[in-house]
Amino acid sequence: MRARLTVLTIAVLTAALYAWAAGGADPKAGGLIAYSREGNIYAYDIGSSEERQLTSDGVSEGTAGTTHGCPTIIDENTIAFLSWEADGAGLISSRALNVADRAGGSEYNAVDFVEDPLGLGWTSGDEKLYYLKLTGEVSEGGDPFGAEVTLFSAEGDGESSRTKVKTWYGGVTLNACRVRQSPDGKYLSVPRFPTDVSDYYGLHRVSDGKGADVLKEEWLGADYVTGLDFSADTVYANIASMGEDAPLIAGFYFVDVENKEPGILAQIDDPRGLAVSDAQEFAVVGNMDGELKLIELTTRDVRDLCKGEDPDIYPR
Repeated sequence: MRARLTVLTIAVLTAALYAWAAGGADPKAGGLIAYSREGNIYAYDIGSSEERQLTSDGVSEGTAGTTHGCPTIIDENTIAFLSWEADGAGLISSRALNVADRAGGSEYNAVDFVEDPLGLGWTSGDEKLYYLKLTGEVSEGGDPFGAEVTLFSAEGDGESSRTKVKTWYGGVTLNACRVRQSPDGKYLSVPRFPTDVSDYYGLHRVSDGKGADVLKEEWLGADYVTGLDFSADTVYANIASMGEDAPLIAGFYFVDVENKEPGILAQIDDPRGLAVSDAQEFAVVGNMDGELKLIELTTRDVRDLCKGEDPDIYPR
C-alpha cells in the first residue's frame, strides 16, 4: 500500500537519525542491511538474524508492473528506495522515491519533491539525499548507448539543487545505481560511460565536479569497477573482469587513491552491489547470481548472507 508524504520527510528522517546516534547505541551489538529481491525491499537485522519484507507489491525487473530497488537506509527504522513502473516491453513510464518503516507493514510513502530519480544515496554528514536524473539523450562521441545523467541533492527542507557533476552511463543499471560520498566530503561515486579503458563507476570531486580515476589505466585494462564505497581512510571497489587477460581477478578490493593501486580482499565472481560499514567492520557484496556475501574487513572471511541485490548498511 502506498501513501503520500509531505516535503518535511527528509528533515524528519534526519532528526530521527541523529536522535538514534545520540542515544549511545552500540553498533557492534547489531546493525541493519537493506537489499532488494525479485523487485521487493527487505531488511536484515544483524543482531537477531531476522529478515523482514518491507514491500509486497513489487515484480522482478523486466516484468510488467512496479519494481522496487536501491534501498538506502536513513536510520535504524527508515529505509528509502526507488520504484519504477514498466510495461511488458520493459519501457519505464514513471519513477518515484519512497520511504518505508522497518517496524511497520508493507505500507510505504512517496516523497513528493523528488521527481523521476534514478540512482540514490544518503549522507548523514551533510544531511543530503543524492539522486540522479536523466538530463540528455544525445550520445557521447557518436556512441548510441550513452546518455547524460546529472546528480541532484535534496536538502532537509525539501528543496533540490543540481550539482556540477555530470556523467554518462553505458552498462550501469541506473535504477540500482549507488551514489556514495567519502567521509571527508571530497568525493562522490557516480556511473561513468564505459570504454575499453574506463570503469562503470568513477570518483568525482565535489569541489569542481571533475572526474578522478579510481585505478591507473594499466591496472584497469579490461577490468571495470561495478561498485564503490568509502570508509574513513579507504576506497573500496568491486572489480569485474571482461576476459582471461584482464590484469585483475574479479572480486572485492581496497584501493590506494593516491597511488591508484588495488589490493584484493575477497575473490567474488561477477561482483555488483557493494556497501561498507566502518562501525561494523564488514562489507556486503552482491553478485550477478543475486547472492549477498558478508566480508569481515579485518579477517577477510567471507560467508553467504542471503539472496538479494543492491545492499546498504547501517550504521556506516
